[in-house]
Amino acid sequence: MALLAHPNGHCLVRVGPGGTTGTPVDLGYTRDGVRFNLQQLTADVISDNAGMIPADIQRFGVIANISIPMQYFDWDVMDDLFAPAFGGGVLGAEPVAGSLIAFNSLTKRIILTSPLDGVVWRFYHCIWRDVSKVLAARCEPLVMNLYAWPAPEAETLDATALYDHINA
Repeated sequence: MALLAHPNGHCLVRVGPGGTTGTPVDLGYTRDGVRFNLQQLTADVISDNAGMIPADIQRFGVIANISIPMQYFDWDVMDDLFAPAFGGGVLGAEPVAGSLIAFNSLTKRIILTSPLDGVVWRFYHCIWRDVSKVLAARCEPLVMNLYAWPAPEAETLDATALYDHINA
């Protein structure tokens, strides 16, 4: 079962290095809030030959899918956000097959501030879910689809929370 949340109004979107350290910078503003869902990953534990009724359910963690319709954004910050998806820092380069994304510090921290709700949401390890970049000038917002998971910190391998939120 997924939890769907929607910080309302024109949200400020900030981007920083993945994890809990580093200084975030302003990316821009959303058109009308942000949508994300939190999905718990589970699998049935089968214990008999028939295999129809699980004896238990095993939990594997929680992920988030985040959709951010950007109304205004800084291209330099956006390029920095795209670069890890395209090979770890080289915009337009192909990623190295088999690279560990979180361990090689290729994730980004996304901070969403909704003045209307008075809540700040922080997702600590995000990557692009799709890496198609719109280069044409249009009146439609660029929709960023991100994937977040509670990845371990590269330096310590300690687990990081998937997200947190505080009242501003």
